Amino acid sequence: MSEGVLTDRIRNFVEHYVFAVEHLEVMLLLEAAPEATFTADEVYGKILSSRGSITAWLETMVAHGLAVKSSSGQGAPTYQFAPSTPELREYMQDLAQVYRAYPVRVIEVIYHPGRRQQAPQDPAQSFANAFKFRQHT
Repeated sequence: MSEGVLTDRIRNFVEHYVFAVEHLEVMLLLEAAPEATFTADEVYGKILSSRGSITAWLETMVAHGLAVKSSSGQGAPTYQFAPSTPELREYMQDLAQVYRAYPVRVIEVIYHPGRRQQAPQDPAQSFANAFKFRQHT
């Protein structure tokens, strides 16, 4: 595979907007159906991970201008893919194409060891980190 497939533009987008594969899956689900609205439970039903982390990722999308949240006061809030700029929409479309063709390359960028975390840590990872043993020097 050519290294050029994952352009600097897409790599930069992933580094700043995607914080875990689960987060990417939530983003791609909403991006694939831009006219649809989803509750966190509906997204959970398709992703099948953790209800709490699904809600956190949906809220992260809202905070980053990739989705909107609607609350009718009755029932659960809904989320819809709604990038705040045409560029964000284009980045998501490009990322979806690249991920379908080269998922491992995208995952490598998400979990690159030198990458800074810019969003709240994945709740599952945070839980796992609580059980790591520290070495005493």
